Amino acid sequence: MNTPPAPSAYELLCRAAYDGDLAEVNRLVSLCDSTCLWDHPLALAEAARNNQKTVVEMLLSVSDPKAGNSLALRSAAHWGHAAVVELLIPVSDARAVDSEALRMSAEYGHTECVKLLIPVSDPKANDSEALRYAAEYGHTECVKLLMSVCDPKTKNSLPLRVATHSGY
Repeated sequence: MNTPPAPSAYELLCRAAYDGDLAEVNRLVSLCDSTCLWDHPLALAEAARNNQKTVVEMLLSVSDPKAGNSLALRSAAHWGHAAVVELLIPVSDARAVDSEALRMSAEYGHTECVKLLIPVSDPKANDSEALRYAAEYGHTECVKLLMSVCDPKTKNSLPLRVATHSGY
C-alpha cells in the first residue's frame, strides 16, 4: 500500500491561511521559499476566500496580490467579504479578467462589494456582464447600483431580457 506524500509547507500554509491560524501562517511562511510565496497567490486567496482579514494583512507582506490575475480579490468578492475586498482593492487589479471581481459580486448579490468595486473596475466589461448577472439572479440593489455605470441596452437589452425571463 502506497502512503500519500506528506503535504508541502506551502500546502500547509494554504490550509492555515484558510483556517485563519495566524500563528501557524507565520511559522509556515518562514519555511516556504519566498519566490514561491510571491508568485503563487493560493495562500492569500484562501485567506481572502474565508474572510480571514488578519491573515490577508499578514500575507500581503510576502505575497503579490496581483498574482493569478488578482485571485485573492476575486475570491473575496465572490464570497462577499467586503472588508477583505476593501483591503485588497488598493494593491490588486480590480479590472483583471474583465472585472471578474465586480461580476461575481453582482452575480451573488454582494451589494457592499459591488459598491466598493464599481469605481475601480470596468462595469461595462464584457458588454456589462455584471449588470446582466445581477439582473438574471434578481439582485435588485446591485442592479440599481450598476444601472448608472453600465449600458442596460447592451446586446439588445440582454440584462432586461434575462431578468424578465428569470421572473425578475
